[in-house]
Amino acid sequence: MKKSSKFDAIFDRKRSDSDEATATVAAGEQTPIKRPGRPGGRGKSSNPNYTPVTVYIPKSIHDEARIALIREGKRDFSALVEELLTYWIQQKQVS
Repeated sequence: MKKSSKFDAIFDRKRSDSDEATATVAAGEQTPIKRPGRPGGRGKSSNPNYTPVTVYIPKSIHDEARIALIREGKRDFSALVEELLTYWIQQKQVS
């Protein structure tokens, strides 16, 4: 006999949600229901053109950079790093 868990109700609800993720249309065709998420498709973490990188910088610099990004319109931190690295690479190619 299977032992019941206090999480069984949550698992059952999740299973039924995923069953409802596809809606049956005419003649047995199934069309996926659009779920909430990032507009335009995939995020960077699932995009094969991006790679995760870990760097160590002083906490004070990280904090100041995040504050400045928020002040200028909540720009993504990784976009800033990408911009700075692109600029650095371009400068290296010029010299």
